[in-house]
Amino acid sequence: MSKNISWRTVTIRFPIDVEIEVPKDWDKDMIEFHVNESSWCVGNILPKLQEYADKNNGCLCHRVNEWATLVTDEN
Repeated sequence: MSKNISWRTVTIRFPIDVEIEVPKDWDKDMIEFHVNESSWCVGNILPKLQEYADKNNGCLCHRVNEWATLVTDEN
């Protein structure tokens, strides 16, 4: 006997460590400003994530620095 599963949409946050290159003389504040408040696009990390995945059989688990968390529950 099979049960029908009802699905809903949720948003999950996955904190992922990504290495990017920045000028050597930048301090923590400058780096955080660059990635959070300037015109830098987070989409710039996609090639780096693909590189990590390609080196690990498609897996990015080794880059996650803490447990994933539920952000929103749409239903």
